Amino acid sequence: MKYISSLTKAGLVLAALFLLVAAAQARGDDNCDVKLKVSVTEQGHSGATGNAALCVNDDGLGARMKVEGLVPGNAYTVWFVYFNNPAACAGSGLTGPNQPCSGADLTGPVPDAQHPSLAPAGTFGRMDSAVADEDGEARFSARLQNFKVSKGSLIWLFIFNHGPASADKQQLARQLLTPETPGLGAPGLGLLVRKGFGAGVAVFNIP
Repeated sequence: MKYISSLTKAGLVLAALFLLVAAAQARGDDNCDVKLKVSVTEQGHSGATGNAALCVNDDGLGARMKVEGLVPGNAYTVWFVYFNNPAACAGSGLTGPNQPCSGADLTGPVPDAQHPSLAPAGTFGRMDSAVADEDGEARFSARLQNFKVSKGSLIWLFIFNHGPASADKQQLARQLLTPETPGLGAPGLGLLVRKGFGAGVAVFNIP
């Protein structure tokens, strides 16, 4: 009887911890000055679908995605792309018809001695990575502490497909840590041959 009682107490403790965690998560979701949810749009006929959410408050920004329709066993990265002023973009159409900004707005213009203050309209960095499970699903999330957004700014959560996850640890590190796209910055963001390709994107327009 004492053994059963101990198990009951342990079960009650675990249940209480679960409820506390759930309550904390709920409070975190509610503590948003800006809360947005959008669908994931496939890129390059990848078949990727899903949903994404942003939560912006005084502490920073939280982002999460649940994506389906991925290739089981393939490595994927998600890149957080921020355009503080989309009107400054020189290109358009990458994420859909009539949508502002393009990949070129992440790499140019390039500053030089005569124009040291030149800079691309967009800024980007790695958000998360995963290997798609046997059902072709993956979840991605990140917390950007102290990140501030401007009204009217534009955010992309851009998914890259890197092909089958490599058994080679160095190659797998490149698959999960870089976009493997030399045009974004070689050699750090990609070696000679491009191996990362767009699979999907979630687009947020900050009100």
